[in-house]
Amino acid sequence: MIPKPGKNHMQTDGFRPISLLPGLSKLYERILLARMKVHLQKLPPEQFGFRQHLSTTKQLVRITDFVGQALHNNLNTAILMLDVAKAFDRVWHEGLICKLIDLDFERELILVLLSFISNRTFKVSVGNSLSTKRIMLSGIPQGSVLGPILYLFYVADFPKIHYNSNAILACYADDTAVAVKSANVNHAIKKLQENVPYIENWCKRWKVRINAQKSQLLIVRKRKKNARLKMELLLFNEPVPIVNKAKYLGITINNRLTWTPHIENTRSHALRVMKCLYPIIGKFSKLDLYKKRLIYLSTIRPIMTYAAPAWATASEKDIEKLQKVQNKFLRISTNAHYYVRNEVLHKDMKIEPLNQFIRKINASFFKEDSQPMISQLPAHVTTGHAPSPLAPALLDSRFGQILSSAPTVQTSDDSRNTSSRMLDNLGISGTWNSKAIWFM
Repeated sequence: MIPKPGKNHMQTDGFRPISLLPGLSKLYERILLARMKVHLQKLPPEQFGFRQHLSTTKQLVRITDFVGQALHNNLNTAILMLDVAKAFDRVWHEGLICKLIDLDFERELILVLLSFISNRTFKVSVGNSLSTKRIMLSGIPQGSVLGPILYLFYVADFPKIHYNSNAILACYADDTAVAVKSANVNHAIKKLQENVPYIENWCKRWKVRINAQKSQLLIVRKRKKNARLKMELLLFNEPVPIVNKAKYLGITINNRLTWTPHIENTRSHALRVMKCLYPIIGKFSKLDLYKKRLIYLSTIRPIMTYAAPAWATASEKDIEKLQKVQNKFLRISTNAHYYVRNEVLHKDMKIEPLNQFIRKINASFFKEDSQPMISQLPAHVTTGHAPSPLAPALLDSRFGQILSSAPTVQTSDDSRNTSSRMLDNLGISGTWNSKAIWFM
């Protein structure tokens, strides 16, 4: 059990169960994963989690592009960020097997996966006390090789019936966001509300729990757009909190699509890590400069440049805040006097200024061969060094339309009959009705 940061550790919800599996078991899981790769192509295109050539950065670029395009066209964007409670721990085993059948998994592979997730036991140890053995009735093991992939198949049919060019669904495993743009902010919220029943029905059918109070609704609009909100978004008959900024996949997005809050959070995080590393990078450290340089390049700089293409429109003033963190590390690690110029420290440590490094990351990202839609975007020349709170032109030309809306996925009667026959062949008796799948 690993404590969750920022949670009450006097409650069971404040801990995350992690499965410690033997090395031989993980080797066998990797063999199974190789057999499952052919089925990964069946996952919906908006699911970016744990898939080859996809990442959190690409999903974030997709979202910021959608919001930036809306601002450029004088539209408002309502973003609903769902909080799935205990996503991996609440996976319904029978429902997962049924979805694997619908995806045409081989019978033998399904039987092996059923054996993998079934009859798992656990004990709880507190001090010298040990509980009795209990059977886990749901969930997939966290810390396993197959766990994240099985979860992707479990949520592969997340409802997306009414999404079009004015709406977008973004998923990275259990981190789900739904965004709708409209000229009227209340109309955008209304469109979101129209899709909520489909989400609620899907959650009830597949025993997925969404916490409405921990979910967030972010309204992104221009400063001059001060239309009052006349309606609230209800999820399971509970109002979803409206926030001015929200964190999604590690970056902070605010209601103006400016990046000062994200830069401030990133700067604070980097300084906290640097403080923890001070004993091995300070003037009393016995490490040579080469090792200190490696520590910076592998720990602190990745924190400051995470998902840089997503916040490529950050102003130079914000980037300078991160540059000061780099300057501080160089001065501490080299024990340089105050009169030594920062340019000299960068040259001696062979570390390029942060703005140049971020520019290099962005250029590499948008020219990547694995992203043909991005590489075909037209070039854009911008004037000035600090973008406006919207940076519409820069967002419009640099990002473009990265991923179009996903097609409608519907379950036919033939697939239901096929699933029932497969269940019988697997030795699992059950029936599938219009609301849920029941196994006996």
